[in-house]
Amino acid sequence: MIRVSIDKLRMFTSKAGLYSWDESGEKVIVAFSSLSLEEVLGENAEIRIIGSKEGSDLVVEKVILSRGGIPEEVDPKTLEGWFKYIEQSEASKK
Repeated sequence: MIRVSIDKLRMFTSKAGLYSWDESGEKVIVAFSSLSLEEVLGENAEIRIIGSKEGSDLVVEKVILSRGGIPEEVDPKTLEGWFKYIEQSEASKK
């Protein structure tokens, strides 16, 4: 189970690129894209993270990576390093 701080994820996505944040009850959907992401993947790309609130964390249930407009569900563990980076980078800014 992958978890990330909701506050840290919101801070990171709000300043690192284009994003949308949709909360409905305990369900959260975050869509994120940036020039850096597009450079790494070599084309227009978006990450959509779907999860549930558990305390101050988001428990990631599903990750959808869209490249060139084609969505593909990927294992949330694929982004585990990215979530750890967000946790560490946002913690050091407080």
